Amino acid sequence: MLMLFSSIFATFLMFYVYTIPAKASESAVQDKSTRREAKSKLSRAVISNHEIFTAGAGRTNAHMGTMQSEYVNKSKQHRLAAEYSRKAVEADPDDMDARVAHGEALFDLIEKGNTDPVIHNECVKTWLIVYRGLVGEEKGLTYKGISIPLVAELFGDSRRDISKQRLIKLVGRLPKSWETNRKYLGRVLQAEPEVDAKIISEIK
Repeated sequence: MLMLFSSIFATFLMFYVYTIPAKASESAVQDKSTRREAKSKLSRAVISNHEIFTAGAGRTNAHMGTMQSEYVNKSKQHRLAAEYSRKAVEADPDDMDARVAHGEALFDLIEKGNTDPVIHNECVKTWLIVYRGLVGEEKGLTYKGISIPLVAELFGDSRRDISKQRLIKLVGRLPKSWETNRKYLGRVLQAEPEVDAKIISEIK
């Protein structure tokens, strides 16, 4: 009787030692496999090259937005570049580099064949801001766009030279030294359908 009991106990012990851990190990493997499959099915955000400049930031930084716009504009995606530079300007209206990037994106969009008067007028206004230094370090050196003779030339740089070229290409002429921004824009802006032409607030 004792031998029978010992035999049964030994059999049970062997079953417990070899079978239970094996099933536990198999269950753990299956659980890990299930988790991997579930993880692989989760949607992953696809970030393009130009989005790395602001990915994870939660907001648009003017400097990074400017770089983003310049990068995209070089790849001939001018409309998208204009969207990025517009956000950069909104993030910091006093950032001259953002203004230049925005002007370039809009100008390239027009050169590509865009005839929208709203785009044209925005481009003209942007380059006028750059040309007359209405933002950035030169801000305050003019009154309504009129400056002391030769002052603009003293503070001029490559951005001002580019703005000259862009304005001449867009409207055929530069503003005269005594011509206010409002008068100049009133003469060169195109009529916008169903929208009264308004001069942006910073151009006074």
